[in-house]
Amino acid sequence: MTNCVDQMFSLTRGKIQDVRAEYPGRHIILLGFNAGGTLALQVAQVEPVLCVICLGFSLLTAEGRRGEPDDNLLELQCPILFVIGQCSNTSLQEDVEDLRERMRVETGLIVVGSADDYLRVSKKKKKAEGITQSIVDRCIVDEIGEFVSGIILSPYPPQIRQSPTHIPPDIGTKKTKIERKRYNSNTSSLDSEPPSPTPRISRPGLNNSPTDFYLYRVLI
Repeated sequence: MTNCVDQMFSLTRGKIQDVRAEYPGRHIILLGFNAGGTLALQVAQVEPVLCVICLGFSLLTAEGRRGEPDDNLLELQCPILFVIGQCSNTSLQEDVEDLRERMRVETGLIVVGSADDYLRVSKKKKKAEGITQSIVDRCIVDEIGEFVSGIILSPYPPQIRQSPTHIPPDIGTKKTKIERKRYNSNTSSLDSEPPSPTPRISRPGLNNSPTDFYLYRVLI
């Protein structure tokens, strides 16, 4: 197993170097699902990339829990977006938020309501809400786009963190509500503002006061 991981690590590094040589100056983003996300984080420690997207991120590993004082993850120098399921058995929202508070870089968190470790919403919940897994997946992709676009358009110092995002379980048949919560230095949530039609992302030089807001999308 170790040899397999080492081989994937080397192949990924080699591919990044090839892409960088062929397309100099282009942004490189690493995205991985579950174990693939863990591999992406390892590669990002030795290869400069724009950011890392971890889908179905797991805090539990064979060597222990992520985020311990000796975990190299805490030293990462590029932004990270964590995507977890609300019903995940390997990553609780509170634990991921605690990890984010101890990281030096900007991070984001998407919590998919009523979803499992693989970001799959139960059949019962989808039937009750009149949605499909494709709708849920599209919401996740949209939020990933928001995160990446914000990084590309507005560079930031490593200490600035991205606010977490919550995709609530009560997704309606006509509208999908994606709730973003901001936290102050003590990670305590504050009162919400009225719904806003467009998302606002905390960036350097702007008014970054903690607040809540909502993003509505009409589902065809």
